[in-house]
Amino acid sequence: MNDENLSENRWNILVVEDSPDSINVIRTTLEGAGYCVFIATSGETALERITLNIPDLILLDIMLPGMNGYETCIRIKKEEKWKYTPIIFLSALSEPCEKVMGFRAGAIDYLIKPFSAEELLIRVHTHLNVSRLHNQVLAYSKELEERLHDLDSFTYMVSHDLRGPIRAVDGYAHLLSLHAGDEKSEAFTHYLKKIHDNIRIMDHLIEDLLNLSRMSRKELQLSLIPMRDLVNAVVKEMEDFYPQIRFDVSITDIPPAYGDPNLIKQVYINLLSNAMKFSKGQSCPIIIIGYVRYDTYGEYFVKDNGIGFDMQFAEKIFDVFFQLPQPDTNEGSGVGLAIVKRIINRHDGKIRVLSKEGSGTCFYFTLREDICL
Repeated sequence: MNDENLSENRWNILVVEDSPDSINVIRTTLEGAGYCVFIATSGETALERITLNIPDLILLDIMLPGMNGYETCIRIKKEEKWKYTPIIFLSALSEPCEKVMGFRAGAIDYLIKPFSAEELLIRVHTHLNVSRLHNQVLAYSKELEERLHDLDSFTYMVSHDLRGPIRAVDGYAHLLSLHAGDEKSEAFTHYLKKIHDNIRIMDHLIEDLLNLSRMSRKELQLSLIPMRDLVNAVVKEMEDFYPQIRFDVSITDIPPAYGDPNLIKQVYINLLSNAMKFSKGQSCPIIIIGYVRYDTYGEYFVKDNGIGFDMQFAEKIFDVFFQLPQPDTNEGSGVGLAIVKRIINRHDGKIRVLSKEGSGTCFYFTLREDICL
């Protein structure tokens, strides 16, 4: 066994043992391998030592004076700051029920006395490496969470601060229109319309970015959602908001689901907006909203008969700011589908898309099986 790295790091091991002979053997073995060894002769003393200095690993006897090893282990695992410290029981108790009690108490291993020095070192080495990797994962996860939070905060701040200049541009465009009076040239009117169109696009982009940044911070408000009623309400809102766009919507049977109603509503709004955008060139745009049940799970879907796209873009389409390389499809912010995916991920679901150029697109999404009713 290569203990070079362990010697350099000087792992701290707490030995909780009341037998002087066992203490001497364990201490000699571990210190000879380069470990720092600390001794506690009772469960109470062990808890006091851990309070002062959390060890990297604990070797814990079961038959101790006062509080036994099982109770000591349970007490340690109840504390948030100690619960990930690996504990190996060392005991002459060899009955299967004793081992089960040890693992139920929170130990990661159970070594029966008498044991060889080599076996002790191998188990200590193995569990310290596992613990090191676990701590690295926790640290990386925490760092990633902090960076994502910083990114969301930055996105929110920048998006919020952009609204002022956009409003100013809109105001100046209005003043230009008033100053020009009734004698506006065709070019003037054209460019003024371009300004207003781009202000509208920027407004939508800013709102989408703000929504995207909120997705990570917003706490889910879970409740039973009557999905068919929700979809009907969304379709009615879309028809009222886009009266100039004609499309035929068919809603099939949709079972209720347990989720955040506002977020699931946003999913349907974004998917419907996407379907309308890609279907508006059709003589008879058709959108089908429904649910399909398989043997072990079900999928909600939104399907259109629009222009479709090449499936090589099936994964990228959910990336922030991604735009399909097709004419007349770049009116959106490129954030709507990213918001949809983030919402579905927050619900522990999955989303996929099937599409074919000239034949339309269908988005499928799932919710966790235990919240799909």
